[in-house]
This record gives sequence, C-alpha cells and structure tokens, in this order.
Amino acid sequence: MERFGSFLCSDARFDVWAHSATDGGTVVWDRHNQLFAYGPLDKLSVELNALGFGEGEVSISFPHHHHYRPEFDADAAALLQFFPWSYSSLLAQDEQ
Repeated sequence: MERFGSFLCSDARFDVWAHSATDGGTVVWDRHNQLFAYGPLDKLSVELNALGFGEGEVSISFPHHHHYRPEFDADAAALLQFFPWSYSSLLAQDEQ
C-alpha cells in the first residue's frame, strides 16, 4: 500500500476495505479519512492504538469536498491492477 499512499491520501475516488477471512475483522478507511472497524473490536483496537490511532469525535472543520484528481488517474489504474483482489457485492447500507 505504500506505493499508492500519496494517491490514497489525496484522491477520494476509493474507500479501502481490509477484511480478514480468518477472524471476520474488517477495517474501512473511507474517502473522508475516517476509520471504521467491525468484528473483533478488542483486537483491532489494540492494533490501531499501537499504530498511534485513538478513539475520538469526528469533526470536519472545513468545507466538504471529494477531489478526483486527474493527475492520479494512472495511479488509480495501477492500483486496480496491482493486487489480486477479491470482490463481493456491497450491501445496500454500504453504497454511497
């Protein structure tokens, strides 16, 4: 993911969902730069705290924008080709 860090931090065309088939844990980094966790929350909390994350209130103190930056088009295409993705349909509550 380090290869695509600048793209993922600067362009809002994707949310990143990481899912563990082993324990059912899922972490979502959305286009609003928020993290959501599902599954074994105690385990996920320990791991996220070790990385410097913490619980808190969400506050966006600037106008809300989703930037789709054309200079990242090549990175978006490369990201989609880079990983051996597993696909599943979104649930109705997941769609934006």
